[in-house]
Amino acid sequence: MGNLFRNGSSSVLESTSRDPQPAAFMHGSIESSSGGNPSTDGSVLTRILHRPAITAPILGAVSLLFFLAGIGRPSITKLDEGLFVPEARSFLLKAPDPSSLIQIHSLAKPPLGKMIMAIGMKVAGDNPFGWRVAAALCGALTLVAVYLWALLLLRDSRLASFAAGLTLFNNFLFVMSRVGMMDAFLMVFLMWSLVAYTAAIALDLGAGTRRFLFICAGVLIGLAGACKWNAIDTLAALVLVSLALLWVARRAPADSIPSLSRPAQSIQQIGVVTLLLGLVVAPVSSYLLTYWPLCRNLRTASCGISALLGSPTHSLLLHGTRGRSK
Repeated sequence: MGNLFRNGSSSVLESTSRDPQPAAFMHGSIESSSGGNPSTDGSVLTRILHRPAITAPILGAVSLLFFLAGIGRPSITKLDEGLFVPEARSFLLKAPDPSSLIQIHSLAKPPLGKMIMAIGMKVAGDNPFGWRVAAALCGALTLVAVYLWALLLLRDSRLASFAAGLTLFNNFLFVMSRVGMMDAFLMVFLMWSLVAYTAAIALDLGAGTRRFLFICAGVLIGLAGACKWNAIDTLAALVLVSLALLWVARRAPADSIPSLSRPAQSIQQIGVVTLLLGLVVAPVSSYLLTYWPLCRNLRTASCGISALLGSPTHSLLLHGTRGRSK
C-alpha cells in the first residue's frame, strides 16, 4: 500500500508543492500532518503514533485482550447464539443438527461465519469461550482496519488513532466481538474491503498493484456477504462511488472537481474491465466458493445457483445428502 508503513517524518509535505494533498498522494504518503517530528520528539507515545507498523499491531493486541476478558461468561448461549452455535457445531461434527428449527434457519443464512465459528470451536473447544473466540479475533482485526482506513482517508496518524480509540469503546463492536453471532465476521471483511478499495484509489501505485487491490476489495465484499447478506449495501455503495469517479474522470478538465481528480484518475487507470471484475465477478465468485464444502457432495448443476439465492430447497438437499453420507 505505497508508503503506508514507512517510518520517518510525520509531515505529508514531501515536495515543494503548495497543495499538500496532491503532494501526499504523489508520494503515496498518508502519514500524520500534525506538528512535531518523531525523530526529535522523545515521547514514546508520539513515536508510536507516527509509526503505523507499530501502532496497528498494538491496537489489535490491546483490543483482542479487551474483547477476550470474561468472554466465557455467561456459560449459556445468549442473544442468537442458540441458533448459530448449533449450526457451527454441525460443521465441526460434519453432521446436520437434528433440530428442525436449526435446519430451517441454517438455510436463511450463508455459511462462512458459521465455518469460522467452527474453527474457533475446534481450536478452543466446544464451550462458551470456543463459541466466541473467533468473533473476538475478528473484532480486533476490524479495529485495525478502522485505524488503517482512517489513516488512508485523513493522512493523520493521530486522528486515525483517535478514530480507533472511539471504535474500541463502541458498544456495537464490543458486544458483537464477544458473542457467537455473524456480525463480527461481516464487519471484519467489510472493513478490510474498504481499506483495500481506498488504498487502490488513494495511493500512488502502479496500475497492476492498483487493480490487484481493487479485486481484493471485491473478494472481501463477497466473503462478507457469505457471512451476512447485509454486505450488499456496502457493495452497492462502492459501485455508485466507482461509477461517479469514472464519470468525473471522463469530464473535461475545466469541469473536473479538484478534490476528486486523484481518485478519479485512479479509477480510470483501473479500467472498466477491472471494475467489472472487482465489483461483480470477484464478489459473486468468492461468495459462491464458500458453499463448496456444502456443495461438493451434490452432483447437481443447480447447487451454485441455489447457494447464490440461499433457497430453502438447497438447504434441505444439503442436510439430506450429508445425512445419507453418514
